[in-house]
Amino acid sequence: MKKYPLPVYLEPIEREALDKIATNSHMAEFFYLEGVEDGLYYVRDPEKGNAKRSFKYALLDLFEGMAGGIFDWDVYGLVHYDLTTEEAFAFYNVMQQYWPGKMLYSQVLIHKAHLVGIEITAIDSDLAYNKQDSLFYGGALVRFKYRGMKGTVYAMGDVHASLFRKGKEVVTVYDKNNSGLFAREMADYITCDDEMQDEVERFYDTDGREGLEFDNNNWYELQITNEDGGYFITDNLEPIFDLDEACDFAWIKDFIDKWYNGGGE
Repeated sequence: MKKYPLPVYLEPIEREALDKIATNSHMAEFFYLEGVEDGLYYVRDPEKGNAKRSFKYALLDLFEGMAGGIFDWDVYGLVHYDLTTEEAFAFYNVMQQYWPGKMLYSQVLIHKAHLVGIEITAIDSDLAYNKQDSLFYGGALVRFKYRGMKGTVYAMGDVHASLFRKGKEVVTVYDKNNSGLFAREMADYITCDDEMQDEVERFYDTDGREGLEFDNNNWYELQITNEDGGYFITDNLEPIFDLDEACDFAWIKDFIDKWYNGGGE
């Protein structure tokens, strides 16, 4: 018997979700898992001819099966492991953060919406877990339906940004059409949130000789209307700058439910 640690720091809710999956009888039988102790996952050696699996790779197998539609959602999906909605979201976050290539972020958002009864009707397949900032996108990103209401998550607002190298402006972006031009123009230099943050800090550390400067930036906006688009119920919401927050379907469900029940915003 060997113990395999997950090579990452996990938030308590994430650890709880993974522990629950690891100790489920179906998961243990299918992936040779014996249990969990002190944050380490015991993996039984399969019969001769099969490679040993760490819990990390057992999770990858499960995730690939879900992504490929191998498992029926109601029987073998996350519901089968008695995860709460919060735990299921945490499971997705772990997989997206540490093994992002195994499932498109757009597919994760579809599953998250499904967990709370929201139907995604259209989604931008280029959405990425490591590109949470609104600057990477433009226009309508996610459309959904719930309780006769229609909703859209937009990246809205003018973008004006400049990238400097050795005191010279090497890339300038003016986008007044919500087209996501920033991501395309900056692709040779900035491909994710961490790189963008590094460039912003670099600009201030070098007194503007290197790095990224913003004169204007965009934001995420959530719009929810009745079925025919006749009126909005989200006019007073604050702008959002994080994609996960903009696509917080548990919050969106609660918001619409409260509106239906006369609770306002």
